[in-house]
Amino acid sequence: MSHEIKTPMNGIVGLTKLLLKSPLSEQQQKYAESVKQNAEELLVVFNDLFDFSKLKEGRSKVKKLPFDLSNLFYNLHHTYKPISIRKNIELVSTIDDEIHTILIGDANKLNQVLMNLISNAFKFTESGKICFAADLVNEKATECIIRFSVTDTGLGIQSSKLQNIFESFTQVNSDSSRKHGGLGLGLSIVKDLLALMNSQIQLESVYEKGSSFSFELSFEKIKFKNFEGHSK
Repeated sequence: MSHEIKTPMNGIVGLTKLLLKSPLSEQQQKYAESVKQNAEELLVVFNDLFDFSKLKEGRSKVKKLPFDLSNLFYNLHHTYKPISIRKNIELVSTIDDEIHTILIGDANKLNQVLMNLISNAFKFTESGKICFAADLVNEKATECIIRFSVTDTGLGIQSSKLQNIFESFTQVNSDSSRKHGGLGLGLSIVKDLLALMNSQIQLESVYEKGSSFSFELSFEKIKFKNFEGHSK
């Protein structure tokens, strides 16, 4: 089912991008941009449903492979740079200088968690800044603990909503699904992905001032010279 839905949706997005590069009238340009935006939003909904289904059915497993945290952050920053420019929101990404960025862990799940949190931050932030960061918490000879955070200057969450915000199909308020779209699965998926990696999400939020989501993960360390594709 995933393949049957996502493949044609990706095709629509890809072909619309090509269409937008061709000569179009101003009205056609607006129509094509609307098609692209709606297709991308629908694809996000499908992806959330498939991820939610895999997690609830226990089909999502943690993999431990070498990866470069600095590359992961670089790609995330450039993925969200266009939307930060479009919304005129400052996007900042930082990695603690004390972190040895060549690590062993599940980079795909870490990336998925951060993408969900950053996308959520952009959804509810109209001005100001969004920052995602990695800070060293503890380090031993063969492993380290890193604290990841995503902080925004957005809508924030009312204290009465904090307890249920990570539940499935939950929105910040009754207007959220109409104004911002989505099914309210993003934070539930984040919670379940982190549980798979023996972690949990922490939230600090002040209504109408912003929110900060954070979590800690443990990684095995690897020497740079032994990381495939690199040499020193």
